[in-house]
Amino acid sequence: MKNRFTILGAALILGLSFVAGCLLISKERTTGLEQAAVSQSTVHPLLTLAETAELLRISEDQVINIIKAENAILSNNGPFEGMKLPYIKVDDKFLFSVLEIQNWVQQATLEKRVYMGTKITNR
Repeated sequence: MKNRFTILGAALILGLSFVAGCLLISKERTTGLEQAAVSQSTVHPLLTLAETAELLRISEDQVINIIKAENAILSNNGPFEGMKLPYIKVDDKFLFSVLEIQNWVQQATLEKRVYMGTKITNR
């Protein structure tokens, strides 16, 4: 009889420990998901000129020179072969799509473009 109570007590303690552990893990997981949602909500799809320059690890003037070089080819030679640095301009402010910048970097790298001031060449 004493052995049954011991086994029953041990099973009860084990069951309670299992339930408590599940609740703790569930709460930690929910907190982690909430933190991930908050951090994703602060990511903007568009970057400013300064943020784009920082992303590309170049100066703001160099970003502007890339735009000028690509536009010069477009106005002098007709259609620009390849992908231009993607941007939109609102009033006098340049805005850049994070995803499109990444695509542009890949294509410019594959084409081995060389930007020198406001000129562009391929190697």
